[in-house]
Amino acid sequence: MVGGPWLAPVPDRCLFVALLTCLAIASLVGGEAVEDAPARLAVTAPHQAHPVKSDTMVINPRLFSVSTYLGPVVNLSYSDPAVLRVASVLRLGSLRYPGGSTANSWNITDGRWVEGRGGVYANRTDGLPPGTYTPKAFMEGIGGTLRAPPIWNLNLVSDPNPPAQIDMLKAQGVPVEFIELGNEDADEPLAPYLQNAAPLVARARQVFPNASISVIGCFGLPWKPCAASLKAAYTSTPRLFDAITIHQYAPTNATITAHAETDVERRCATLAAVGPSLVAMERKVATDVGPDVPIWLDEFNWGGDWAGVTWPGEGHGALRGMLWAAYIMGALEVTATAQAAGRAGFASLDYYSLFYQAGNDWSRWASCATISNQPNEPSAVKFDGVTQIMAHINHLVFAEGRTHVTVLRNLTLATVPAKLKTGQQSCVSGVSLSGGPKSAVVVLLNMCPDAVSITESLPTTSLIFYSGFENADWMPADDIGDLEMPPWSGPLTAHIAPFAAHGSSPVLAPISLNILR
Repeated sequence: MVGGPWLAPVPDRCLFVALLTCLAIASLVGGEAVEDAPARLAVTAPHQAHPVKSDTMVINPRLFSVSTYLGPVVNLSYSDPAVLRVASVLRLGSLRYPGGSTANSWNITDGRWVEGRGGVYANRTDGLPPGTYTPKAFMEGIGGTLRAPPIWNLNLVSDPNPPAQIDMLKAQGVPVEFIELGNEDADEPLAPYLQNAAPLVARARQVFPNASISVIGCFGLPWKPCAASLKAAYTSTPRLFDAITIHQYAPTNATITAHAETDVERRCATLAAVGPSLVAMERKVATDVGPDVPIWLDEFNWGGDWAGVTWPGEGHGALRGMLWAAYIMGALEVTATAQAAGRAGFASLDYYSLFYQAGNDWSRWASCATISNQPNEPSAVKFDGVTQIMAHINHLVFAEGRTHVTVLRNLTLATVPAKLKTGQQSCVSGVSLSGGPKSAVVVLLNMCPDAVSITESLPTTSLIFYSGFENADWMPADDIGDLEMPPWSGPLTAHIAPFAAHGSSPVLAPISLNILR
């Protein structure tokens, strides 16, 4: 399905209901407080601050993307029913082909690992017919379900003729809008990497003149001298690249526990650290490389096992799903601010990672949807709490056809505890999603240890919230109710209750993601 539904997403329907008071929070969980949630409520006085709206932006589907190793590591075909089932449920904005570090060892001509690379994973892909994992096959399968064409991540490390990859993309007839030049340590050392990129870029400018091209943003290199070299390449004639790629796995276990003494403080620190880190990233790129250089944050998650296990045992719960939402909402806010000042902000966000197969540990620590090792087993698909939250938000945007986002600021007087040293001020971040055939919805993330009230009434009559204290595990897709029509009935609890009156000022539960309409 080359051409894909990013041209004309088809709206369908979704049901939301809501919450009015702090008492409703307890009633929705059987009259008891959510496990480990603080019993006290610190509700700020309403009507002492006034919400501030940013300029409304057209929703960029690339900010709702995922990085996956489907093909090189996960060895089901791009058109396998299980793969397509996951894509249908999650309504992905976009993907990367063929993933991250795999790109440095991948041959897009035949969709195989470069000879001598890939080890056991090469044996898996070599067992399938030639052409199974080419860009053309990708777009005929999962790529055709995306709202924006994938990032094509090309091989500058082990391909003997890098520019030929551009001609191969052209020959295979796939849509090319974003081209990424290798992954992470492919930029070491920097000078040969940029020199090697130049012929490929020149060919791409000829064949795909409207495509945006990204280089690695100083992975593993000292920032200042590297950024100076990138700035020189960006301002040269002809321009070498249009964007830079950055990966962030943060916060880590060490930073979360540095100042947080209790469980609820650590949950707060996990979410509150995201926004300030994105602000700092955008400012650093704008100042040192160029204000009009977009950022492709095409791998993000909390810290990996290499940095100390982050939230052991809670990798599939609500907190991690809320981290995904914090990144999306943070990038939207940073981009709105940047564009209002004539800068670029973020052009792509890709959560790491999507698929997991039993016995394949490549990205087990970060994956959120499981599929079988055997083909044609859509009934074996399982989802976790991360995918539940992802599917809910993506449904609001893509299935219901909302086209615009407005960042909401100054929503509450409550502030993140200063002792946590996250750099985040307000407890609540928020966006309004509007446009299309459906009414606007508001998404609010309360990062704080206490319940907070919103300082002004919102034009909403219902609310649903997820609690950041609730853990979850994989759940068979066949056992999840309302799978195509969020909110799901599992693996997380979607807490719901009606407002008493239209336009009430809502109270948000501690550490919660709230959806209001």
